[in-house]
Amino acid sequence: MNRYQFEDLISDYIENKIKSKDKVEFETYFESNTEAKELLDSIRHNMNEMNSAFKIQVDKDFNKKLSIKIENQSKKREKLRSSSAFFLGFNLSQLSIMVGLSILFLFATIELNNEYKINNFEEDVFSAKETPKTLDKLVKNYQDEKVDTTMVDKQNSKDVDYSKSIKFVND
Repeated sequence: MNRYQFEDLISDYIENKIKSKDKVEFETYFESNTEAKELLDSIRHNMNEMNSAFKIQVDKDFNKKLSIKIENQSKKREKLRSSSAFFLGFNLSQLSIMVGLSILFLFATIELNNEYKINNFEEDVFSAKETPKTLDKLVKNYQDEKVDTTMVDKQNSKDVDYSKSIKFVND
């Protein structure tokens, strides 16, 4: 007898439904094999625990009611699955959220583009109305913009005395 045959015959042996020929072979196997004996003891223990456990009483119609509920749930799921493929695999709520997000993205893109055009002063500076007619005026305007005002600010900041306006914590 091998282990698989032993495991198949355990429940028959415990319930005393095993043939006498198989019973002798079964008993010699589990007496010679300690793992088989431990397995048999643990299964006996589990069966005794299950038999002594608290038993729950249910209605006679419990199985019928349960099967009806299971059928109703499966029908509801089938209805949801069939109605969920509304457009491109989205149901109505998912599709409405996607459309709303798309409109929001489009609106935000347009607004950012308009804000860029408003803040982009190159179009205003080089528009046809304000373009200088001669090259000399354009060069002069460019040179006026390049005047460095940082040196003037640095010189003015050296003249200011901040010693009276600064107060330290421990003063």
